[in-house]
Amino acid sequence: MNILIVSYFYSPENTPRAFRAYELTQELQRQGHRVKVISVRNECLSLDADILVEPGFLLNKRKSFNPSNIKQCQNSFWFSFRNKVIKLYNRFFGGRTIEATLPIYKAIKDISKNGEIFDKVISIGLPFCSHLAVGLAKKNGLLPLSNITFDYGDPYYRNSHMKLFYSAKVLESFALKYTDRVLVPVEKARDAFVGYKNLTIDCIPQGFNFDLSLNNPRNLDFKHVSFFYAGNFYKSIRNPLPFFSFLKDNSKVFSSFKIILYMDLSQQFNLEVVEFLEKNKFIFEVNNIIDRDLLLSYMNSNNFIGLNFLNADSYSQPSKVIDYAICRMPFIDIEPDFDINYMTNQLLSFSQGLPGFIKYEESHKYHIANIVKKVLNNE
Repeated sequence: MNILIVSYFYSPENTPRAFRAYELTQELQRQGHRVKVISVRNECLSLDADILVEPGFLLNKRKSFNPSNIKQCQNSFWFSFRNKVIKLYNRFFGGRTIEATLPIYKAIKDISKNGEIFDKVISIGLPFCSHLAVGLAKKNGLLPLSNITFDYGDPYYRNSHMKLFYSAKVLESFALKYTDRVLVPVEKARDAFVGYKNLTIDCIPQGFNFDLSLNNPRNLDFKHVSFFYAGNFYKSIRNPLPFFSFLKDNSKVFSSFKIILYMDLSQQFNLEVVEFLEKNKFIFEVNNIIDRDLLLSYMNSNNFIGLNFLNADSYSQPSKVIDYAICRMPFIDIEPDFDINYMTNQLLSFSQGLPGFIKYEESHKYHIANIVKKVLNNE
């Protein structure tokens, strides 16, 4: 098959949607398919995509705002006006990345002019710009014979984290008219598409090449525990503070425990989490996010207990469990509204060497070879 993959993010960017696009591309090629990738330029990284387009034309241009004197610019009219427009972008479209719709569409148009025909087009979102561009291309006859798949890592209009205006639903309704299939990571995510008619929705989780699994034998210390988490926190859907407070209140269960975090330290709520840990005198270590291969190697070489904070909206699933599966790292599921009595009893059992609530994820359902079969409807 001749396959086109469209994704705002791509390797080596350190984000789940980049992993999704890259792993699909690699496995499809391993299986003998021809694959072309359209992605968006990143000024900090050299991406591996076949076609790179500009991220936008107004507020999402590369180096669109890189002031030499930030304090002076913060007091300028332009800075204030720009921030107000960005807030409108966020509420109307889910962010400035919507500007990449037109460059992606133009890239598809240029390919069509050259006479290339694709059997299948896989659009990776969010951001929503890839779905919208592919929908526009299908509507305008640029992908006449292509089977279209929209792969959603997170919902768009019904994304509780973004709180979008109705304009986003109008855009999503338009784009969904031109897709043959929608992919979601968890069954609950089907609810995000209630009201959209005649949609074929399949649940297919993130996939990785488990032939690279690391599988270091574990020797857990039930008294001196190191809890591990890599990823970002969000106040509304993935807030760790209640669980950290719980750990503090039950600290006598362990002889000692430490929290190790890898996250984007440019994000405001992540910094608030660090401030909370400092204020409450936790033993902790915080690092900025690093390359995924380096992170997996580090996870594999230490006897950590992974923390899997489940999202409050249940429409998406953190991909942490897949990394835990690759490393055979035990982990704890933490519900947003976890039961304190239950968690207390489980921690007591764990500290006594009876880890009943510790999980090991089954890796086979995330193996990229199995995922690609499902994506291609071969299973």
